[in-house]
Amino acid sequence: MDDSTAMVPARFVDRDERHVKLEDFKQLLRDRHTVATFVSADDLAKRLNKDLRQLLSSSEPEATGRREDFGESADTISKFLLLPAQYSGKQVRVVVKVLSEPFPASRDICEAFQLPFGRTVGVRVSLQNPSGFERSGLDELYARGEQGPQLMVPTNSSLDVFADLQFADRHIRHVAARFKSESGTYASIGTLALTPTQLGLQPYYNEADAKVAMLFSQIVGKPTRTGPKNGVPVTP
Repeated sequence: MDDSTAMVPARFVDRDERHVKLEDFKQLLRDRHTVATFVSADDLAKRLNKDLRQLLSSSEPEATGRREDFGESADTISKFLLLPAQYSGKQVRVVVKVLSEPFPASRDICEAFQLPFGRTVGVRVSLQNPSGFERSGLDELYARGEQGPQLMVPTNSSLDVFADLQFADRHIRHVAARFKSESGTYASIGTLALTPTQLGLQPYYNEADAKVAMLFSQIVGKPTRTGPKNGVPVTP
């Protein structure tokens, strides 16, 4: 069952010990394998047709793609933007321009789309083909597990990809994971007043999603210490 598009939402399903084991097994599959879901028999047929066509093809796919692929994708995206809950999970073929370096997906994103936190990578993109969806909100592309490194490409690269449209009925505070909390002040208005209040400075606090650290393995070479002048390393 695709929990995000099922007719009966997952929150209405009784959860016993067997259900917990099933969810753990499904998460294990997502972490270790490339997993795809389908929302209908027609959707499954299209996905199998696409995969078999790629498997049986003896030549590389054309860079411009098949015209019917992008035409069908444009129709699917248009319907998705009108009825996102109904068309969530549908697969489309798109060409995107990568606008950012890869970033770790935030906990909000992973919980909203049932992606493994700490194992999902995202990039900010601009939808190039099909055209006409530049302001649609489809501004990021995510990959999980072993697919993540495929998004580690130079900025301004173009990617011709198959992607699953996803919808989450919730507010996403930020898309990139934070591994360090931040606090400070920001100016809410422009003024020449001298006090922080008159300057319009407002405090902020951005809580980290998680913590990263380094686990010691071994020392390479001799330890060094910082010298008393200019921070020059000195061998003891």
